[in-house]
Amino acid sequence: MNKIYESLNAAQLHAVEATEGPVMVVAGPGTGKTQILSARIAKIIEEGRAEPNEILCLTYTEAGTVAMRKRLLQMIGTVAYKIHIHTFHSFCNKIIQENLSQFGTMNLDLISHIEMANVLRAVIDEFEMGNPLRKSGASTYYEKDNLKQFFQEIKRERIDIEKFIQSCEQEKEISKELPEYQYKKNSGDAKKGDLNKSYFKLVEQLDKTISAARAYPLFLAKLEAMNRYTYDDMILWVIDLFERNMDMLLYYQEQFQYILVDEYQDTNGAQSQILSLLTSHWGKDANLFVVGDDDQSIYRFQGASITNIFSFYEYYLSHLSIEEQRERVIVLTDNYRSSQPILDASMALIERNTERLTNAISGIKITKDLTAKGLSKDIQQRVYVEQFESPYHQTIGVAEKIEKLIAEGIPKNQIAVLYKNHAQSEDLQRYLTNRDIPIQTQKNEDVFESLFI
Repeated sequence: MNKIYESLNAAQLHAVEATEGPVMVVAGPGTGKTQILSARIAKIIEEGRAEPNEILCLTYTEAGTVAMRKRLLQMIGTVAYKIHIHTFHSFCNKIIQENLSQFGTMNLDLISHIEMANVLRAVIDEFEMGNPLRKSGASTYYEKDNLKQFFQEIKRERIDIEKFIQSCEQEKEISKELPEYQYKKNSGDAKKGDLNKSYFKLVEQLDKTISAARAYPLFLAKLEAMNRYTYDDMILWVIDLFERNMDMLLYYQEQFQYILVDEYQDTNGAQSQILSLLTSHWGKDANLFVVGDDDQSIYRFQGASITNIFSFYEYYLSHLSIEEQRERVIVLTDNYRSSQPILDASMALIERNTERLTNAISGIKITKDLTAKGLSKDIQQRVYVEQFESPYHQTIGVAEKIEKLIAEGIPKNQIAVLYKNHAQSEDLQRYLTNRDIPIQTQKNEDVFESLFI
């Protein structure tokens, strides 16, 4: 433990030692957040503030739980197995398994990938002709995946369907009065003030959304008829249990004296509600430690909302004095992963985002400029930006750059090409192969997306 403490920088040590009350750590990429989470847990146990089984650490992925457990085993030995380290889903599953009589889930099974696809198709089959979510011909089930994502977000954010539909209808009416949806001057048959194409495109999207919302009860009914549930159901069931059974909530509140949350920016509404319920007994003085970075919110497509970070500050910290806020909002800026030119280029880009803590928190000044500290700190390779006329020009340009590097003696296995999706790389892979440049690529394929399957 002494070795670990000695390796921490000042901000990391501050985060580890701030064991009491709500604390928010803004941890940019490569700043050692796993290290401070595990060190803080070890500190709580070392000082006798809680027993290992009274600590709950929630991570976003299974890989995160494995990494955390491994780090703690190195720090404090086998007592690490007594600490509750879970993803939100596995934590809720633990509560369900411990209280099966409360849930009546003995005859329910988790829905499989194939079953989900069949349920979504069955929902679409019941749409009347003319429904914006039902296409004709071979494209009948084109909206299947969009429906699945929509239903997931409805669950994760615990949205009231009727109120949601009302808000969509209201948006159609309100938008009629907005200048951006009206012609600014006479144009052909359209007169100034008439609704323009953008409005009708908006209405088309809203009608699809309303149709999806109206299909949600049908989707739930089909799941119930099959005795199936989804991962998101587990979180909703636990929320429902805590809200209707105060004794059960008090039991878990008493058990978990310290709660730590990793990747807090990626929590969605339902997950945030779980945390609110678990800490409600202590209110604004809860021992809740969250680590996140609003600039790294990469799971919005799964319903994650960085407003949870803003809400944490508003509820737990905004009422404190400036000095107290500085004690409880800790920003890690020493980066042990990248070179300074890369950090500077990244910051120049992300500073253009409007939804950032640096803009949202008025009480204290947060600076998130990262400084290279690790093995890469002396690397001064600059970032260059090149613009091409078309994807084909880009393919040739990248290939020529690779050939130039090889000619300069750079080993081929030290050259990497990163791209947004695999489709973008296919032309480049073919071109490099034709130029006798050996390549290797990795791709995770979902067999259920295969036309053959």
